[in-house]
Amino acid sequence: RWCWRCSCPTMAQLFWCLLLALTIPVRTETDKQDGQVDQDTVSSDNRTATVLATLQSVEQKLVKLQTDFRQVVSENRVLQKQYLEQVKGLPWQLALLQAQAAGERLDRFEETFLAKQTRLHDMELLGMEVKVIRSCKERTDRAVSGKQILRAHYDSAPFVGFCIGNRWGGGWLLIQRRINGSLDFNRNWTEYRDGFGYPDSNYWIGLERLHQLTSARSWELAVDLQDFNKVYKYARYNAFAIGSEDEQYRLKTLGAYSGSAGDGLRNHEHMKFSTADRDNDENMDLHCAQKWQGGWWFKACFTSFLNGPYRNNGTTLVPKIVWYAFNNDWRGFKYVKMYIRPLD
Repeated sequence: RWCWRCSCPTMAQLFWCLLLALTIPVRTETDKQDGQVDQDTVSSDNRTATVLATLQSVEQKLVKLQTDFRQVVSENRVLQKQYLEQVKGLPWQLALLQAQAAGERLDRFEETFLAKQTRLHDMELLGMEVKVIRSCKERTDRAVSGKQILRAHYDSAPFVGFCIGNRWGGGWLLIQRRINGSLDFNRNWTEYRDGFGYPDSNYWIGLERLHQLTSARSWELAVDLQDFNKVYKYARYNAFAIGSEDEQYRLKTLGAYSGSAGDGLRNHEHMKFSTADRDNDENMDLHCAQKWQGGWWFKACFTSFLNGPYRNNGTTLVPKIVWYAFNNDWRGFKYVKMYIRPLD
């Protein structure tokens, strides 16, 4: 009786109540004869066995359902935990996406800026002197600095160079300049061969053009350096030439040194040029251009390196612009330029 009065029976109570109800035989007045009672008892026993078998099957299914339910609950908790972890990391993901978007906008801005600079550069060419000359010494007023159309020899293609008129009598041609960190000098072989940047800003004239110039006549070289403490020094060499691409643009000729910055290039004389994708240095343990992040006439690796990353970090030796002889340390430089002038 207790099972019918229970307002909230459990699964086990329902199970045993059902079993009890099905196993109690129901008797009527006509069933009170002895023979009939025996038959009912046998029938009741058979019915009880059938019910027990059915209930066992039902119980097994209930157990399986409970197991499946627990598994679903467990999986749901795992999913909830994963979701919470994802939500925790969401601010960082948003910050990363914002940074990526900002980087893409910066790239687009840089492309637009360079395109405008190129158009401005082309417009300036229209206002230049039409006469094409072989060196800045041939300018009408060689004491004035500015852009000039030049060619290495009469069979070579003309190019826009920058003439320096305010150093040692003028007539100098700029071949390299660093004024800030806006232009990356960690370039591949093709870019160093063909040149990059702008003559009136950060600039590399190009190895092939430099070879054409220095193979056609004799040149001298000058180097200006200023550190981040505004200390200025210079170096001059009374001869300078580089080889062809077949020679890996080797620093073929380097004359006698004079100046105040120290003979920083001497250790690189006769060295081939190396870039991140062209290892021509003499170091057997590492690729100098890859490690120091720029192209140069590396030996193993350098005492000077004017194409390194633009960086001011004291005298710690890291990838940066270097001229060790300047003060016998690894300080960086705020401003450098290399320029050449024909000797004839």
